[in-house]
Amino acid sequence: MPVKLKIGQAGLLFILIPGLAGLIIFAVLAFLLEQAELDLQRESASKTLVAESAGLVRSLEEMHRSLKGLAKSGGSIFQDDFEKNKKAYESSLARIEAGLYSPEQKTAYIELKKASNEALKEITETQKLLATAPDDVADALNAELDRKMQALHSTLNSKEEVFSGATVAVQQSSQSQRENSRNALRNVLAIGMASNILLALIVLYFFSRTVIKRLQIMSDNTFRLASQMPLNKPIDGADEIAELDKTFHWMARQLDESAKRERAMTENAVDVICSITEEGNFREVNAAVLNVWGYTPEELLGQRYLSIVRESDRQKTTDALREARASNSALAFENGVRHKDGHFVEVLWSGTYSEKDNAIFCVAHDITEKKRIENLKRDFVNMVSHDLRTPLTSVQAFLEMVAQGIYDKSPEKIRSKAKHSEADIGRLVSMINSLLQLEKMEAGHIEIVQANTQVEDVVERSINAVESLAERTGIKLEKKVCDTVIYADEDQLIQVMVNLLSNAIKFSNKDGLVTVEAVEIDDSVEFRVIDRGRGIGADHIDKVFDRFKQVEISDSRVKGGTGLGLAVCKMLVEAHGGKIWVTSMEGEGSTFHFVIPMSKPTTVA
Repeated sequence: MPVKLKIGQAGLLFILIPGLAGLIIFAVLAFLLEQAELDLQRESASKTLVAESAGLVRSLEEMHRSLKGLAKSGGSIFQDDFEKNKKAYESSLARIEAGLYSPEQKTAYIELKKASNEALKEITETQKLLATAPDDVADALNAELDRKMQALHSTLNSKEEVFSGATVAVQQSSQSQRENSRNALRNVLAIGMASNILLALIVLYFFSRTVIKRLQIMSDNTFRLASQMPLNKPIDGADEIAELDKTFHWMARQLDESAKRERAMTENAVDVICSITEEGNFREVNAAVLNVWGYTPEELLGQRYLSIVRESDRQKTTDALREARASNSALAFENGVRHKDGHFVEVLWSGTYSEKDNAIFCVAHDITEKKRIENLKRDFVNMVSHDLRTPLTSVQAFLEMVAQGIYDKSPEKIRSKAKHSEADIGRLVSMINSLLQLEKMEAGHIEIVQANTQVEDVVERSINAVESLAERTGIKLEKKVCDTVIYADEDQLIQVMVNLLSNAIKFSNKDGLVTVEAVEIDDSVEFRVIDRGRGIGADHIDKVFDRFKQVEISDSRVKGGTGLGLAVCKMLVEAHGGKIWVTSMEGEGSTFHFVIPMSKPTTVA
């Protein structure tokens, strides 16, 4: 049954019920005590009435004796004694009459009073006669009075006994009633104590049910809220505890909604959000770690963060986290994090240390692309400063010398210098064309015109294009190709092959051998350009297809080239739906592979 009372009202009710019961018991006890007092008074009065009835008879007897003495001696002492006893008689009658309260006593008293008055009448009449009678007559009167008093004495005694018996019966009844009152008092006390105990238990039960039990539910709800467990159902009622419970449930819903919003923000965040304990272990990691680093959150929880940090960055990372804990300040640093597939992700860390949680809360932002762009900018600046400025400076110097007439008498030197300048200008034009081609392809402005193309024709035309370069360096070219038709843009594939062959020739040893292979594999053709030159180091293999990348800094100056050729090759091959890669052993040569589908058409707008 729902509680409809406020706690103050319920508490007042809990006080009033035992108080009312106590008042009832007190009233009953007061009544019983009053009855006992009345019984005691009746008992005392009964004893008095018995004594007074006996005194009544004695007073009559004393009056009789005083009258006899007065008749013999005529002394005043007997007259005084007579009057005294008469007054005592009248007082006894008055007291007896005042103390009567039972019908039996009243009936017996009437008989007793009647007999006593008859005796008093005889005594009084005799007293009057004796006052004027001579001595002989006085003796006769006293003898007559003795005879009458003797007759009345038995009557008086019997009436007095009847009255005393009625009074003793009342006394015994009072004693019995007093004993009954005493027993009733004991019973009421026992019942009162039992009732109070029972009422206390009932009050305790209802108090436990309405207050304590519900407070325990509230206490359990606080534990459940802290443990992220479902709360107990709302408490019934309209009192303060029910209102507090409603407020608590509302607060829990607000906290849950806030936590859901925070989780949604965290789980949908692009950056990795995590917390790191003082021991250096991951405590919490959001779902973004799978996309950014390749690990699931479960794989990192409890793991040491240094286990995935690039070895060269570990000391810097440790110092940054230690400084954040020591100064309780924000942290910001960069390092490399090992992706699950093995490559390193460049990361910008920011976060703060929480002394309360004894952990560092971090946001790890992937800056790999930013770093790549920065490297491209740096490489571009290097290229501009070297590959553009140096040739242009040389051409400028040559033109200045020509303008000054230095070569007027040396035509051969002019032709030689002009030839070198032409080569420099050619390299600049090639670089610019490569840059323009890359930008156009990235912007989608280069169209791949695909058609049925003979693999052997592509290889033959490519070899013819670089044959003169090979002859100048004594490089021998050989081919091993399949007789297969592919669906591709022949001119674009020739550009790829010429670029790869030119690189193979430039980086081969003098009088070396460069081999071109084309092998049919499933529904594709794999092209291979193999040289026996110095090879490519393992730390450069993943970067050779990036823009402005050379295996060594001096390659662009000694071997020529812009560092853009392989980037162009990669985009042209991928535009055909293929892929390109390199395998190499340093000191043994390199093999550039690219695969072109045989029949799957691909058009790049």
